[in-house]
Amino acid sequence: MTVCANATDNQGDPLFDRLRIMIIGGLRVAVPAVIGPAAFATIPADQRSDHRVTDPSQALRAVMLENHHNAEAWVVLSHSGFEADLELAAACQFADVIFSGHCHGATNGPVRIGSTLVVKGGELGTGYAVAEPVEGTAWTARTAMLPDTDTDADADADADADADSGAIPDELADTEDKIAHIRGMLATPLGPLRARYRGTQLDRHPLLQEIADRLHIGLGADGAILNETAVRAIPLGDQLTLGDLLAIEPFDNQLVHAFLPGVPRADLNALRDHLTEQVGPLAIAPNPFPPGICSVLTTNQALRIAESCAAQDIRRPAVRELVADMAARDRRRTLPELHRFSRQLGVPA
Repeated sequence: MTVCANATDNQGDPLFDRLRIMIIGGLRVAVPAVIGPAAFATIPADQRSDHRVTDPSQALRAVMLENHHNAEAWVVLSHSGFEADLELAAACQFADVIFSGHCHGATNGPVRIGSTLVVKGGELGTGYAVAEPVEGTAWTARTAMLPDTDTDADADADADADADSGAIPDELADTEDKIAHIRGMLATPLGPLRARYRGTQLDRHPLLQEIADRLHIGLGADGAILNETAVRAIPLGDQLTLGDLLAIEPFDNQLVHAFLPGVPRADLNALRDHLTEQVGPLAIAPNPFPPGICSVLTTNQALRIAESCAAQDIRRPAVRELVADMAARDRRRTLPELHRFSRQLGVPA
């Protein structure tokens, strides 16, 4: 069953059940869920038409006030990102535990904010998080990694016949060969890493700032706006492999031109601030933008967020002209969401 306390239709009615009450460790535990505005905005527009998202902390407090007499503890599921969930914990101190999701960072916690624990399982199914009540009404939380099946197989190689219970069936031999082939492809080295990245956990901002500068200076783009959430931070070795590259950018983001015909500097600054609030830190080049800038290269994810900015102030002429111009320039209609949005604004190309 889907649970979400802050997703509504355009009349303000909940799309899903807002919480479940469950018995955990002998306690009646309320389990509500929320989705962050940034995560909501990444859903393709045609899949969330007539849907709205409200402030997660306000939604949680409303649910708590309505159900506080039914629950002895509160465990929140949040699709907002770890940093956002630390703020959520500070705003909702009645929560005992917040299970975090959505972000692509390496921080898993648990982190205690007041009396609330914030914890997240490992990325890409590498691990999980567990919380349980202890003495009285207190809770404890921890993270754990899932076992590495390859390592386990090596450790059991010298065991007796019982170890064969995990063998691949003959019917799946062809599939196993294909998996081994793909594993070999992913391990293919693409080239040595520069010294600043070698043997480190990838720091996303310097990498994206370097890319933004290269797009602006090397390729001649008027400007570039790249959001850190477009890539993942992963541990790097000496060589960059195809698998590394796919792990860093697994979202199929694309660079798109956003044309800015006559948009005042104040509107550009407002758009930058809105994007930062919704998707986190940005790499921008040049910074600040010069007067009269005509276009920027950005990710299609950031473009979706910019769409929500326009939707909040739909009658602003500069925003409507911007969307109309972008749609007109996309003659091959490679961005169908952009054309749907232009029609919603009443400014089709």
